[in-house]
Amino acid sequence: MIGKPFTTFRPQNALFADLNPGRRQVAFGANIIESAEDRRRLSALFDLLGQVAGQSDSIDASNAYISVPDDDFWNLADVVVQHTEWYSDIRTQVVEYFEHYNKDKYMLMREVARSGLDLYGEQYDSRHKKTKIFREAIDATLDGLNRDKDGEQLHEHVAGQVYKAARTEKYAPHTTTEKAEVFVDMLFSFLREEESLDKAALSRRRNTMTTTIDFPETGFVDEYEFYMKERPSVTLAIERDVVDPLLIRNSEQDRAETQVIADATRAQSNPEKFTTKERLSGLNLLRRLDNDGDLISEDYAYNEPPALSEAINLDTLTYGMTGTGDQDYGVKSRLVAGYTYTVEEYDVMQAETRNAAFESGTMTNDDGDHLEAGTPAMLAYVLHNVLTTHGYGARETRSGKTVDNDVRAVILAEQPALLSVGEFLAEEDPDVESFDDALDRYIQSRMREDWTVYTASDGFPTWFDDLLSVASREAPDASGTLRKLFVEDTAAAKEGIPKAE
Repeated sequence: MIGKPFTTFRPQNALFADLNPGRRQVAFGANIIESAEDRRRLSALFDLLGQVAGQSDSIDASNAYISVPDDDFWNLADVVVQHTEWYSDIRTQVVEYFEHYNKDKYMLMREVARSGLDLYGEQYDSRHKKTKIFREAIDATLDGLNRDKDGEQLHEHVAGQVYKAARTEKYAPHTTTEKAEVFVDMLFSFLREEESLDKAALSRRRNTMTTTIDFPETGFVDEYEFYMKERPSVTLAIERDVVDPLLIRNSEQDRAETQVIADATRAQSNPEKFTTKERLSGLNLLRRLDNDGDLISEDYAYNEPPALSEAINLDTLTYGMTGTGDQDYGVKSRLVAGYTYTVEEYDVMQAETRNAAFESGTMTNDDGDHLEAGTPAMLAYVLHNVLTTHGYGARETRSGKTVDNDVRAVILAEQPALLSVGEFLAEEDPDVESFDDALDRYIQSRMREDWTVYTASDGFPTWFDDLLSVASREAPDASGTLRKLFVEDTAAAKEGIPKAE
Protein backbone atom coordinates (compact mmCIF):
# COMPACT_ATOMS: atom_id res chain seq x y z
CA MET A 1 0.00 0.00 0.00
CA ILE A 2 1.20 3.50 -0.76
CA GLY A 3 -0.20 6.55 1.03
CA LYS A 4 0.89 10.02 1.98
CA PRO A 5 2.40 10.29 5.51
CA PHE A 6 0.39 12.14 8.17
CA THR A 7 -2.81 11.84 6.18
CA THR A 8 -5.90 9.72 6.69
CA PHE A 9 -5.20 6.20 5.54
CA ARG A 10 -7.83 4.78 3.18
CA PRO A 11 -7.37 1.04 2.76
CA GLN A 12 -7.82 -0.32 -0.76
CA ASN A 13 -9.12 -3.72 -1.77
CA ALA A 14 -6.10 -4.39 -3.96
CA LEU A 15 -2.59 -5.84 -3.97
CA PHE A 16 -1.21 -2.39 -4.75
CA ALA A 17 -2.75 1.06 -4.87
CA ASP A 18 -1.20 4.45 -5.54
CA LEU A 19 -3.51 7.13 -4.13
CA ASN A 20 -1.68 9.87 -6.03
CA PRO A 21 -0.95 8.27 -9.41
CA GLY A 22 0.56 9.89 -12.47
CA ARG A 23 -1.31 10.17 -15.75
CA ARG A 24 0.77 7.45 -17.41
CA GLN A 25 0.17 5.10 -14.45
CA VAL A 26 -3.56 5.45 -14.90
CA ALA A 27 -3.32 4.97 -18.68
CA PHE A 28 -1.45 1.69 -18.18
CA GLY A 29 -3.73 0.56 -15.34
CA ALA A 30 -0.73 0.56 -13.02
CA ASN A 31 -2.28 2.74 -10.31
CA ILE A 32 -4.34 -0.12 -8.87
CA ILE A 33 -3.25 -3.76 -9.11
CA GLU A 34 -6.08 -5.91 -7.90
CA SER A 35 -4.70 -9.39 -8.62
CA ALA A 36 -1.63 -11.40 -9.47
CA GLU A 37 -2.92 -11.53 -13.06
CA ASP A 38 -2.91 -7.72 -13.20
CA ARG A 39 0.69 -7.75 -12.00
CA ARG A 40 1.68 -10.30 -14.66
CA ARG A 41 -0.01 -8.19 -17.37
CA LEU A 42 1.92 -5.08 -16.37
CA SER A 43 5.17 -7.03 -16.16
CA ALA A 44 4.58 -8.44 -19.66
CA LEU A 45 3.65 -4.97 -20.99
CA PHE A 46 6.75 -3.27 -19.60
CA ASP A 47 8.96 -6.11 -20.79
CA LEU A 48 7.47 -5.79 -24.27
CA LEU A 49 8.08 -2.02 -24.37
CA GLY A 50 11.61 -2.59 -23.11
CA GLN A 51 12.26 -5.11 -25.89
CA VAL A 52 10.96 -2.62 -28.45
CA ALA A 53 13.30 0.05 -27.06
CA GLY A 54 16.22 -2.37 -27.19
CA GLN A 55 15.78 -2.84 -30.96
CA SER A 56 14.57 0.62 -31.95
CA ASP A 57 16.58 3.42 -33.50
CA SER A 58 14.34 6.10 -32.01
CA ILE A 59 13.30 4.75 -28.59
CA ASP A 60 15.67 3.91 -25.75
CA ALA A 61 15.34 2.80 -22.15
CA SER A 62 14.83 6.38 -20.97
CA ASN A 63 11.63 6.87 -22.97
CA ALA A 64 10.42 3.32 -23.60
CA TYR A 65 7.42 3.72 -21.31
CA ILE A 66 6.21 6.99 -22.80
CA SER A 67 6.37 5.69 -26.38
CA VAL A 68 2.65 4.87 -26.24
CA PRO A 69 -0.14 6.92 -24.63
CA ASP A 70 -1.76 3.81 -23.10
CA ASP A 71 -1.93 0.04 -23.40
CA ASP A 72 -4.56 0.09 -26.16
CA PHE A 73 -4.20 -2.75 -28.70
CA TRP A 74 -3.79 -0.47 -31.69
CA ASN A 75 -1.22 1.76 -29.98
CA LEU A 76 0.89 -1.23 -28.95
CA ALA A 77 0.73 -2.77 -32.43
CA ASP A 78 1.64 0.57 -33.97
CA VAL A 79 4.67 1.20 -31.74
CA VAL A 80 6.06 -2.25 -32.53
CA VAL A 81 5.71 -1.79 -36.29
CA GLN A 82 6.61 1.87 -36.59
CA HIS A 83 9.50 2.12 -34.13
CA THR A 84 11.27 -1.22 -34.38
CA GLU A 85 13.08 -1.79 -37.62
CA TRP A 86 13.80 -5.47 -36.93
CA TYR A 87 10.45 -6.05 -35.26
CA SER A 88 10.13 -9.65 -36.49
CA ASP A 89 12.54 -10.61 -33.69
CA ILE A 90 9.88 -9.84 -31.07
CA ARG A 91 6.82 -10.86 -33.06
CA THR A 92 6.33 -14.02 -30.98
CA GLN A 93 6.36 -11.99 -27.78
CA VAL A 94 3.85 -9.49 -29.20
CA VAL A 95 1.52 -12.26 -30.38
CA GLU A 96 1.66 -13.98 -26.97
CA TYR A 97 0.79 -10.71 -25.24
CA PHE A 98 -2.14 -10.00 -27.57
CA GLU A 99 -3.48 -13.56 -27.36
CA HIS A 100 -3.50 -13.33 -23.57
CA TYR A 101 -4.60 -9.74 -22.95
CA ASN A 102 -6.19 -8.47 -26.20
CA LYS A 103 -7.56 -11.69 -27.59
CA ASP A 104 -10.84 -10.41 -29.07
CA LYS A 105 -9.23 -7.57 -31.02
CA TYR A 106 -6.31 -9.74 -32.06
CA MET A 107 -8.58 -12.50 -33.36
CA LEU A 108 -10.64 -9.95 -35.26
CA MET A 109 -7.47 -8.62 -36.86
CA ARG A 110 -6.52 -12.19 -37.85
CA GLU A 111 -9.94 -12.62 -39.46
CA VAL A 112 -9.35 -9.44 -41.47
CA ALA A 113 -5.99 -10.87 -42.56
CA ARG A 114 -7.53 -14.21 -43.59
CA SER A 115 -10.24 -12.54 -45.64
CA GLY A 116 -7.60 -10.27 -47.18
CA LEU A 117 -5.54 -13.29 -48.25
CA ASP A 118 -8.63 -14.89 -49.74
CA LEU A 119 -9.45 -11.74 -51.70
CA TYR A 120 -6.01 -10.51 -52.71
CA GLY A 121 -3.88 -13.65 -52.60
CA GLU A 122 -0.41 -14.13 -51.18
CA GLN A 123 0.60 -10.60 -52.17
CA TYR A 124 -1.48 -9.49 -49.15
CA ASP A 125 1.47 -10.69 -47.04
CA SER A 126 3.38 -7.66 -48.32
CA ARG A 127 3.19 -4.77 -45.86
CA HIS A 128 3.06 -2.34 -48.80
CA LYS A 129 0.02 -4.19 -50.17
CA LYS A 130 -1.65 -4.28 -46.75
CA THR A 131 -1.14 -0.53 -46.38
CA LYS A 132 -2.39 0.15 -49.89
CA ILE A 133 -5.46 -2.08 -49.47
CA PHE A 134 -6.36 -0.73 -46.02
CA ARG A 135 -5.95 2.82 -47.23
CA GLU A 136 -8.21 2.15 -50.22
CA ALA A 137 -10.83 0.60 -47.91
CA ILE A 138 -10.58 3.46 -45.41
CA ASP A 139 -10.76 6.04 -48.22
CA ALA A 140 -13.89 4.33 -49.53
CA THR A 141 -15.39 4.30 -46.02
CA LEU A 142 -14.63 7.99 -45.50
CA ASP A 143 -16.10 8.77 -48.91
CA GLY A 144 -19.28 6.88 -47.99
CA LEU A 145 -19.58 8.61 -44.62
CA ASN A 146 -19.09 11.99 -46.29
CA ARG A 147 -22.02 11.10 -48.55
CA ASP A 148 -24.13 10.32 -45.47
CA LYS A 149 -24.21 6.59 -46.21
CA ASP A 150 -24.62 4.18 -43.31
CA GLY A 151 -25.61 0.59 -42.64
CA GLU A 152 -26.10 -1.54 -45.74
CA GLN A 153 -25.53 1.43 -48.06
CA LEU A 154 -22.10 2.10 -46.57
CA HIS A 155 -21.19 -1.59 -46.61
CA GLU A 156 -22.24 -1.96 -50.26
CA HIS A 157 -20.33 1.19 -51.26
CA VAL A 158 -17.07 0.08 -49.61
CA ALA A 159 -17.36 -3.51 -50.85
CA GLY A 160 -17.79 -2.21 -54.41
CA GLN A 161 -14.65 -0.06 -54.16
CA VAL A 162 -12.65 -2.89 -52.58
CA TYR A 163 -13.77 -5.29 -55.33
CA LYS A 164 -12.81 -2.78 -58.00
CA ALA A 165 -9.35 -2.33 -56.42
CA ALA A 166 -8.82 -6.09 -56.10
CA ARG A 167 -9.60 -6.59 -59.80
CA THR A 168 -6.67 -4.33 -60.71
CA GLU A 169 -4.16 -6.39 -58.67
CA LYS A 170 -2.10 -8.59 -60.96
CA TYR A 171 -1.90 -11.68 -58.76
CA ALA A 172 -5.30 -11.58 -57.04
CA PRO A 173 -6.97 -15.04 -57.25
CA HIS A 174 -10.49 -15.33 -58.70
CA THR A 175 -11.78 -12.13 -57.15
CA THR A 176 -15.53 -12.14 -56.47
CA THR A 177 -17.97 -9.65 -54.99
CA GLU A 178 -18.73 -12.17 -52.24
CA LYS A 179 -15.07 -12.21 -51.13
CA ALA A 180 -15.03 -8.40 -51.13
CA GLU A 181 -18.14 -8.36 -48.93
CA VAL A 182 -16.57 -10.79 -46.44
CA PHE A 183 -13.43 -8.65 -46.29
CA VAL A 184 -15.49 -5.53 -45.56
CA ASP A 185 -17.54 -7.46 -42.94
CA MET A 186 -14.34 -8.39 -41.09
CA LEU A 187 -12.87 -4.91 -41.47
CA PHE A 188 -15.98 -3.18 -40.14
CA SER A 189 -16.17 -5.60 -37.19
CA PHE A 190 -12.59 -4.77 -36.35
CA LEU A 191 -13.17 -1.02 -36.63
CA ARG A 192 -16.30 -1.21 -34.47
CA GLU A 193 -14.40 -3.13 -31.82
CA GLU A 194 -11.76 -0.39 -31.97
CA GLU A 195 -14.53 2.23 -31.76
CA SER A 196 -13.06 3.88 -34.85
CA LEU A 197 -15.80 3.51 -37.46
CA ASP A 198 -16.32 7.26 -37.70
CA LYS A 199 -14.83 10.06 -39.80
CA ALA A 200 -12.52 11.54 -37.16
CA ALA A 201 -11.00 8.21 -36.07
CA LEU A 202 -10.64 6.93 -39.64
CA SER A 203 -8.91 10.14 -40.72
CA ARG A 204 -6.40 9.78 -37.87
CA ARG A 205 -5.80 6.12 -38.73
CA ARG A 206 -5.28 6.93 -42.41
CA ASN A 207 -2.67 9.56 -41.61
CA THR A 208 -0.59 7.08 -39.59
CA MET A 209 -0.48 4.33 -42.22
CA THR A 210 3.11 4.12 -43.48
CA THR A 211 4.91 1.08 -44.82
CA THR A 212 7.42 -0.56 -42.48
CA ILE A 213 10.08 -2.30 -44.55
CA ASP A 214 11.67 -5.32 -42.86
CA PHE A 215 15.24 -4.75 -44.07
CA PRO A 216 17.63 -7.69 -43.60
CA GLU A 217 20.77 -7.25 -41.50
CA THR A 218 23.21 -8.40 -44.21
CA GLY A 219 24.49 -5.63 -46.48
CA PHE A 220 23.91 -2.69 -44.14
CA VAL A 221 25.42 -0.86 -41.18
CA ASP A 222 23.09 0.00 -38.31
CA GLU A 223 23.65 3.74 -38.64
CA TYR A 224 25.91 6.18 -40.44
CA GLU A 225 29.44 6.56 -39.09
CA PHE A 226 31.89 9.11 -40.46
CA TYR A 227 34.76 6.60 -40.37
CA MET A 228 33.89 3.25 -41.93
CA LYS A 229 34.62 0.44 -39.47
CA GLU A 230 32.74 -2.24 -41.40
CA ARG A 231 32.21 -2.63 -45.14
CA PRO A 232 29.01 -4.54 -45.87
CA SER A 233 27.67 -3.80 -49.31
CA VAL A 234 24.62 -3.74 -51.56
CA THR A 235 25.23 -4.08 -55.30
CA LEU A 236 22.52 -3.25 -57.83
CA ALA A 237 22.44 -4.32 -61.48
CA ILE A 238 20.59 -1.58 -63.38
CA GLU A 239 19.15 -1.95 -66.86
CA ARG A 240 18.65 1.38 -68.63
CA ASP A 241 16.17 1.17 -71.50
CA VAL A 242 16.64 4.03 -73.97
CA VAL A 243 13.13 5.07 -75.01
CA ASP A 244 14.00 8.30 -76.89
CA PRO A 245 17.20 9.48 -78.58
CA LEU A 246 19.83 10.03 -75.90
CA LEU A 247 22.76 12.37 -76.49
CA ILE A 248 25.79 11.86 -74.21
CA ARG A 249 28.62 14.41 -74.44
CA ASN A 250 32.17 13.04 -74.34
CA SER A 251 35.67 14.44 -74.20
CA GLU A 252 36.78 13.29 -77.64
CA GLN A 253 36.59 15.93 -80.35
CA ASP A 254 35.46 13.83 -83.28
CA ARG A 255 34.00 10.54 -82.11
CA ALA A 256 31.69 8.92 -79.63
CA GLU A 257 33.25 7.17 -76.64
CA THR A 258 33.23 3.46 -77.50
CA GLN A 259 34.75 0.18 -76.38
CA VAL A 260 35.19 -3.07 -78.29
CA ILE A 261 33.99 -5.93 -76.11
CA ALA A 262 33.35 -9.47 -77.40
CA ASP A 263 34.15 -8.29 -80.93
CA ALA A 264 31.34 -5.75 -80.79
CA THR A 265 31.74 -1.98 -80.65
CA ARG A 266 29.72 -0.68 -77.73
CA ALA A 267 29.07 2.90 -76.75
CA GLN A 268 30.00 3.67 -73.16
CA SER A 269 29.30 6.47 -70.73
CA ASN A 270 31.01 7.37 -67.49
CA PRO A 271 28.80 7.15 -64.39
CA GLU A 272 28.69 10.92 -63.73
CA LYS A 273 26.48 11.37 -66.81
CA PHE A 274 23.77 9.48 -64.94
CA THR A 275 24.43 10.08 -61.24
CA THR A 276 24.47 13.88 -61.67
CA LYS A 277 20.89 13.87 -62.94
CA GLU A 278 19.86 11.34 -60.31
CA ARG A 279 21.31 13.40 -57.46
CA LEU A 280 19.26 16.38 -58.58
CA SER A 281 16.13 14.21 -58.32
CA GLY A 282 17.17 13.24 -54.81
CA LEU A 283 17.85 16.78 -53.66
CA ASN A 284 14.46 17.86 -54.95
CA LEU A 285 12.87 15.07 -52.88
CA LEU A 286 14.76 16.11 -49.74
CA ARG A 287 13.55 19.69 -50.12
CA ARG A 288 9.96 18.55 -50.60
CA LEU A 289 10.06 16.32 -47.51
CA ASP A 290 12.05 18.73 -45.34
CA ASN A 291 10.53 20.21 -42.22
CA ASP A 292 12.41 23.22 -40.87
CA GLY A 293 15.82 21.97 -41.96
CA ASP A 294 15.67 18.45 -40.53
CA LEU A 295 16.55 16.88 -43.92
CA ILE A 296 18.45 19.59 -45.80
CA SER A 297 19.72 23.07 -44.98
CA GLU A 298 18.02 25.98 -46.70
CA ASP A 299 21.52 27.24 -47.63
CA TYR A 300 22.66 24.00 -49.26
CA ALA A 301 23.32 24.18 -53.00
CA TYR A 302 24.59 21.36 -55.22
CA ASN A 303 28.26 21.85 -56.20
CA GLU A 304 28.50 24.88 -53.89
CA PRO A 305 29.27 23.22 -50.54
CA PRO A 306 28.54 25.33 -47.46
CA ALA A 307 30.00 24.75 -44.00
CA LEU A 308 29.99 21.11 -42.94
CA SER A 309 27.19 21.62 -40.43
CA GLU A 310 24.95 22.84 -43.27
CA ALA A 311 26.14 20.23 -45.78
CA ILE A 312 24.88 17.19 -43.87
CA ASN A 313 22.00 15.59 -45.75
CA LEU A 314 21.32 12.18 -47.22
CA ASP A 315 22.72 13.22 -50.60
CA THR A 316 26.17 14.16 -49.27
CA LEU A 317 26.19 11.19 -46.90
CA THR A 318 25.51 8.83 -49.82
CA TYR A 319 27.33 10.41 -52.77
CA GLY A 320 30.03 12.30 -50.84
CA MET A 321 31.07 15.95 -50.75
CA THR A 322 34.33 17.91 -50.59
CA GLY A 323 34.48 21.41 -49.19
CA THR A 324 36.08 24.12 -51.34
CA GLY A 325 37.71 27.44 -50.59
CA ASP A 326 37.56 28.13 -46.88
CA GLN A 327 35.59 24.93 -46.29
CA ASP A 328 38.19 22.25 -45.62
CA TYR A 329 36.36 18.96 -45.17
CA GLY A 330 35.49 15.78 -47.01
CA VAL A 331 32.60 13.38 -46.72
CA LYS A 332 33.49 10.07 -48.34
CA SER A 333 31.07 8.70 -50.92
CA ARG A 334 29.39 5.42 -50.00
CA LEU A 335 28.28 4.84 -53.60
CA VAL A 336 30.42 3.43 -56.39
CA ALA A 337 28.73 3.75 -59.78
CA GLY A 338 30.02 1.77 -62.75
CA TYR A 339 30.34 2.60 -66.44
CA THR A 340 27.25 2.15 -68.60
CA TYR A 341 27.53 0.28 -71.91
CA THR A 342 25.13 -0.57 -74.72
CA VAL A 343 24.17 -4.24 -74.70
CA GLU A 344 23.80 -4.35 -78.47
CA GLU A 345 26.47 -3.23 -80.93
CA TYR A 346 26.71 0.54 -81.39
CA ASP A 347 26.67 1.98 -84.93
CA VAL A 348 29.54 4.48 -85.03
CA MET A 349 27.81 6.23 -87.95
CA GLN A 350 25.35 7.63 -85.37
CA ALA A 351 28.15 9.57 -83.68
CA GLU A 352 27.83 13.33 -83.56
CA THR A 353 30.86 15.50 -82.86
CA ARG A 354 31.95 15.00 -79.23
CA ASN A 355 28.80 12.99 -78.51
CA ALA A 356 27.48 9.45 -78.31
CA ALA A 357 23.93 9.33 -79.64
CA PHE A 358 21.86 6.29 -78.64
CA GLU A 359 18.75 6.07 -80.81
CA SER A 360 17.18 3.13 -78.96
CA GLY A 361 17.99 -0.12 -77.24
CA THR A 362 19.24 -1.26 -73.87
CA MET A 363 22.17 -0.07 -71.77
CA THR A 364 23.50 -1.68 -68.64
CA ASN A 365 25.73 -0.86 -65.71
CA ASP A 366 25.77 -4.23 -63.98
CA ASP A 367 28.85 -3.45 -61.92
CA GLY A 368 26.86 -1.07 -59.84
CA ASP A 369 25.40 1.11 -58.19
CA HIS A 370 27.45 -0.36 -55.35
CA LEU A 371 26.59 0.91 -51.88
CA GLU A 372 29.34 0.30 -49.32
CA ALA A 373 28.89 0.69 -45.55
CA GLY A 374 25.46 2.11 -46.32
CA THR A 375 22.23 2.22 -44.36
CA PRO A 376 18.73 1.15 -45.46
CA ALA A 377 17.86 4.84 -45.87
CA MET A 378 20.78 5.31 -48.28
CA LEU A 379 19.59 2.37 -50.39
CA ALA A 380 16.07 3.84 -50.45
CA TYR A 381 17.53 7.20 -51.50
CA VAL A 382 19.63 5.71 -54.32
CA LEU A 383 16.72 3.62 -55.59
CA HIS A 384 14.42 6.64 -55.54
CA ASN A 385 16.91 8.61 -57.59
CA VAL A 386 17.41 5.81 -60.13
CA LEU A 387 13.75 4.85 -60.50
CA THR A 388 12.29 8.37 -60.71
CA THR A 389 14.88 9.95 -63.03
CA HIS A 390 14.07 9.60 -66.73
CA GLY A 391 15.69 12.61 -68.41
CA TYR A 392 19.38 12.20 -69.20
CA GLY A 393 21.81 13.56 -71.74
CA ALA A 394 22.60 16.89 -73.37
CA ARG A 395 19.11 17.39 -74.80
CA GLU A 396 17.20 16.36 -71.69
CA THR A 397 15.48 19.74 -71.31
CA ARG A 398 14.13 19.50 -74.87
CA SER A 399 13.48 15.78 -75.34
CA GLY A 400 12.02 14.99 -71.91
CA LYS A 401 11.97 11.30 -71.03
CA THR A 402 14.88 9.41 -72.57
CA VAL A 403 15.50 6.42 -70.28
CA ASP A 404 13.56 3.91 -68.19
CA ASN A 405 15.61 2.39 -65.38
CA ASP A 406 14.95 -1.06 -63.96
CA VAL A 407 16.64 -3.09 -61.22
CA ARG A 408 17.51 -6.58 -62.48
CA ALA A 409 19.50 -7.93 -59.53
CA VAL A 410 20.59 -7.06 -56.00
CA ILE A 411 23.48 -8.59 -54.04
CA LEU A 412 23.82 -8.25 -50.26
CA ALA A 413 27.26 -9.07 -48.89
CA GLU A 414 29.31 -8.85 -45.71
CA GLN A 415 32.26 -7.49 -47.74
CA PRO A 416 32.29 -5.40 -50.94
CA ALA A 417 30.79 -7.38 -53.83
CA LEU A 418 32.31 -5.75 -56.91
CA LEU A 419 31.33 -6.89 -60.39
CA SER A 420 32.42 -5.69 -63.83
CA VAL A 421 30.06 -4.90 -66.68
CA GLY A 422 32.94 -5.19 -69.15
CA GLU A 423 33.71 -8.66 -67.86
CA PHE A 424 30.02 -9.58 -68.02
CA LEU A 425 29.71 -8.45 -71.65
CA ALA A 426 32.98 -10.13 -72.64
CA GLU A 427 32.01 -13.48 -71.15
CA GLU A 428 28.28 -13.59 -71.92
CA ASP A 429 27.81 -11.21 -74.90
CA PRO A 430 24.06 -11.17 -74.23
CA ASP A 431 21.30 -9.87 -76.43
CA VAL A 432 18.28 -8.10 -74.99
CA GLU A 433 16.13 -11.24 -74.99
CA SER A 434 18.69 -13.35 -73.09
CA PHE A 435 19.87 -10.58 -70.79
CA ASP A 436 18.42 -11.90 -67.51
CA ASP A 437 19.66 -15.45 -68.06
CA ALA A 438 23.14 -14.17 -68.94
CA LEU A 439 23.19 -11.94 -65.86
CA ASP A 440 22.19 -14.85 -63.63
CA ARG A 441 25.00 -17.01 -65.05
CA TYR A 442 27.57 -14.27 -64.59
CA ILE A 443 26.62 -13.58 -60.98
CA GLN A 444 26.58 -17.30 -60.14
CA SER A 445 30.05 -17.69 -61.66
CA ARG A 446 31.36 -15.08 -59.22
CA MET A 447 29.27 -16.20 -56.25
CA ARG A 448 30.84 -15.95 -52.77
CA GLU A 449 29.80 -17.60 -49.55
CA ASP A 450 28.79 -14.29 -47.93
CA TRP A 451 26.56 -13.17 -50.83
CA THR A 452 22.77 -13.16 -50.81
CA VAL A 453 21.54 -12.73 -54.39
CA TYR A 454 18.07 -11.79 -55.61
CA THR A 455 17.14 -11.37 -59.28
CA ALA A 456 14.11 -9.97 -61.06
CA SER A 457 13.76 -13.17 -63.08
CA ASP A 458 13.40 -15.29 -59.92
CA GLY A 459 11.40 -12.65 -58.05
CA PHE A 460 12.55 -10.25 -55.36
CA PRO A 461 11.76 -10.85 -51.68
CA THR A 462 8.89 -9.00 -50.02
CA TRP A 463 11.10 -6.41 -48.31
CA PHE A 464 12.71 -5.42 -51.62
CA ASP A 465 9.38 -5.31 -53.47
CA ASP A 466 8.09 -3.03 -50.70
CA LEU A 467 11.20 -0.87 -51.02
CA LEU A 468 10.85 -0.59 -54.81
CA SER A 469 7.22 0.50 -54.40
CA VAL A 470 8.18 3.15 -51.86
CA ALA A 471 11.32 4.34 -53.67
CA SER A 472 9.52 4.69 -57.00
CA ARG A 473 6.77 6.71 -55.23
CA GLU A 474 4.13 4.17 -56.29
CA ALA A 475 3.16 3.31 -52.71
CA PRO A 476 0.43 5.61 -51.39
CA ASP A 477 2.45 6.23 -48.22
CA ALA A 478 5.81 6.65 -49.98
CA SER A 479 6.51 10.19 -48.80
CA GLY A 480 5.89 9.37 -45.14
CA THR A 481 7.95 6.19 -45.27
CA LEU A 482 10.90 7.86 -47.02
CA ARG A 483 10.82 10.84 -44.69
CA LYS A 484 10.90 8.59 -41.62
CA LEU A 485 13.96 6.73 -42.97
CA PHE A 486 15.76 9.93 -43.97
CA VAL A 487 15.11 11.85 -40.74
CA GLU A 488 16.58 9.08 -38.58
CA ASP A 489 19.76 8.79 -40.70
CA THR A 490 20.28 12.54 -40.96
CA ALA A 491 19.88 13.07 -37.23
CA ALA A 492 22.35 10.27 -36.43
CA ALA A 493 24.88 11.71 -38.89
CA LYS A 494 24.65 15.22 -37.43
CA GLU A 495 25.57 13.78 -34.05
CA GLY A 496 28.43 11.65 -35.36
CA ILE A 497 30.24 13.77 -37.95
CA PRO A 498 33.28 15.65 -36.63
CA LYS A 499 32.83 19.41 -36.19
CA ALA A 500 29.15 19.21 -37.12
CA GLU A 501 27.09 21.63 -35.10
